[in-house]
Amino acid sequence: MNTTERAPLPKTVTAADVKHALDRVVDDDPARTDRRIEAHLNPRYLDQGQPTCLVAELLIELGYRTALLRDLDREHSVGHVAATGVRIHESRHPALKRLDPKARRLLQFLQNRQDRGQCWDFIAEQAFRPKPVWTLPRIDRRDRPWLY
Repeated sequence: MNTTERAPLPKTVTAADVKHALDRVVDDDPARTDRRIEAHLNPRYLDQGQPTCLVAELLIELGYRTALLRDLDREHSVGHVAATGVRIHESRHPALKRLDPKARRLLQFLQNRQDRGQCWDFIAEQAFRPKPVWTLPRIDRRDRPWLY
């Protein structure tokens, strides 16, 4: 989506908003993976000024700006001074306060999978597939609260 066409951010970004953005991003390139992970480099949100990972693409699709991605790449995790770059659930960036807890948990689920090098259509399917019969609902609710 072109940045001039992007709608303003809603007051609260829900898991449903993330799901709609995920559908659009995955439809554009379902077999895509994070190039940095494939090259055995540390994950980043931006690479040469462009979103490089699924979560970065989703944040852009949701209406966030690349400045947020740059800030996330520069942010330190709690307790770490030297390492830069923060996982979405660790960020203290004020712009992410618009994410409701289920949306943030969904983004973290997606980030965990993308950092394993999985392709984006597989990640999306895993996030929203019906629970296996053998899975306890309590555990599934803990791991994928956006479904409940």
